[in-house]
Amino acid sequence: MAILSGYPGLEVTVEIDGQRAKEYDAPADEVEARVAETDFYSIPQVPVQGSEPPYTIKYIESKPGKRFAFGLDSTNFTIPTPYIHPNKHVVQHRCFLDGTSTNWNVLPGGKKTTKSSYTTGSEELGWKRNRFQFSTIEIAEEGDRDHIDQVKQCGTLVVKLWHSIDLNFKVPMGPRDHPVSISAVSEKVLKGRSVDSRVHFNSKPKTYSQDVIQYARVDPEMRPFAVFEFRYRTMEGLMSEGIVPRPASEDDQVAEPEKEHEKPLTPVKPDPESTPTRGIKPEPDSKRGIKRELMDSAPLQVCYKLRRLENGKVEIDLTDD
Repeated sequence: MAILSGYPGLEVTVEIDGQRAKEYDAPADEVEARVAETDFYSIPQVPVQGSEPPYTIKYIESKPGKRFAFGLDSTNFTIPTPYIHPNKHVVQHRCFLDGTSTNWNVLPGGKKTTKSSYTTGSEELGWKRNRFQFSTIEIAEEGDRDHIDQVKQCGTLVVKLWHSIDLNFKVPMGPRDHPVSISAVSEKVLKGRSVDSRVHFNSKPKTYSQDVIQYARVDPEMRPFAVFEFRYRTMEGLMSEGIVPRPASEDDQVAEPEKEHEKPLTPVKPDPESTPTRGIKPEPDSKRGIKRELMDSAPLQVCYKLRRLENGKVEIDLTDD
């Protein structure tokens, strides 16, 4: 949500189809440039806190075809009315969509409110209720030449806040011009901005008008005391401007495993418990015969004597002597 450090009790959001849009911070130089162009009013009863200027810029994703609304929360913010003053002090706000301004409205102190449309027309021509909706835009060579100032503000939603006083009376609603939707812009006017969406006003007849309460701005110069700005793009536009980083492409994801294969293989150390020791021949499972020395295999030399008996027989004498 967009919050000002100078007025922490004020919050403004953009809700698309009832869901709060995700916000992305704008570069600091963009905020500084807008602050330099804006002159702010300081509320005597509620001095701004800190040194930060009361101007914030957030980027959001637009969704063509979807309706959106502003969420304005002043639950923790009110302007005290001086004791001797007969009129109530209030916060008045106005929305600017692609440069088109809506009617004036008042923030109900201590509450949250939404704004999703505004009324245009007259008693003679009839009234219309114009709902806010995102739509696509055409980028053309020439673009819309009749509304150059409005074209320059394409892609922006701005909410400005004023310190006002309730005058305690009502008047009939006066005539109000119908909004002009920009359908085409030129790249020359965009000056490098990736504007790819626009605001479309979904207009429906309204059968009656209403009386409106009159308010007076406290500051004679009509300066706002706070500004909330939202710059909307499709997700592609946000990535083109560098607000949101692009996801890694499929080629990049495939290249990563290939790089892993290019790394040198890490040598695997053998497990000393499971690997035989080099130089020692393992014993086979089956048992072998006993190996004899060379001297064991030589023939035995037996000494004996032969003696012939009288009857002609031969007697072998194996005695050692």
